[in-house]
Amino acid sequence: MNRQLKYLLLLVLAFLISLRFYSTNYFAIHLSENKSMEFITDSIIPELNFSYPTRICNSEKEVLPIAPNNFRKGGTYTSSYGLWIDKLTGIIQPTQSSPGTYTVLYSVSANADTSSGKHLAYVTIQKTQDISVTPSLIAEPNTLVELHASGAFNFTWSPTKDLSCVTCSRTSVYTTETTEYCAQSKIDGCPVKACTTISVACNDNKTLQVPNAFSPNADGNNDLFCLQGWEMCISNFHFIIFNRLGQIIFESRDAKQCWDGSLNGLLAEPGVYLYVLSASYNRDKTIRKKGNINLLR
Repeated sequence: MNRQLKYLLLLVLAFLISLRFYSTNYFAIHLSENKSMEFITDSIIPELNFSYPTRICNSEKEVLPIAPNNFRKGGTYTSSYGLWIDKLTGIIQPTQSSPGTYTVLYSVSANADTSSGKHLAYVTIQKTQDISVTPSLIAEPNTLVELHASGAFNFTWSPTKDLSCVTCSRTSVYTTETTEYCAQSKIDGCPVKACTTISVACNDNKTLQVPNAFSPNADGNNDLFCLQGWEMCISNFHFIIFNRLGQIIFESRDAKQCWDGSLNGLLAEPGVYLYVLSASYNRDKTIRKKGNINLLR
């Protein structure tokens, strides 16, 4: 009986030892598998989903794809015909693309840790309506030039310096130097822009006139003897008025200065006066004039 009991105890002990060995190995194998699964989980294929803005205006310079932070890079972008797209970055150039709806396919190849994959996105390029502005022109310095924009409802002009109205469809400016003026607006959410250049230059064919009479009688009409338009493009200006005795009555080196018909603070006598004028026009053209002025009262 004792021998049978001892034998039974030995069997139970052996069973317990084998059970412990199996549990230990199972735990080790399970732990190893968990580690392996964790490794695989960490190397799951990153998101391939990407998209573009709902509406892209063909006046925009470039548009980037919208992708998550874990987007898998290293693939290539291809599109249907008519869309200009960078194959490596997915950047679209709307100004070089035709209006329409396109498909963009992004493809990645398999590597040691990840498998291959593809994702398809759609993009629509919307045609931007045109606006128009005053055609480019040439104007003399200090000339009032009117600018007009059409094709939209609201406009903003730039540069803003010296413009009579920055947010009007019609504006004006006195020319001082050659400048490009641009009108900007939005049509259906798309920015639009049109520009014109006002070139400031002297007119070589311009005829500069000298009045032959004036009436300084304080009636508010033709009271001053002025040289209209001579202040533009003129240098080395010299103007002298003589009486019939050869005496200098008026002298000026400023083309904008007018004679009020006085001499030393007193009213000059009515009659005929002689003038002599010399100047340089547009720096290289010499002007010399002489003639008579009738002072009327």
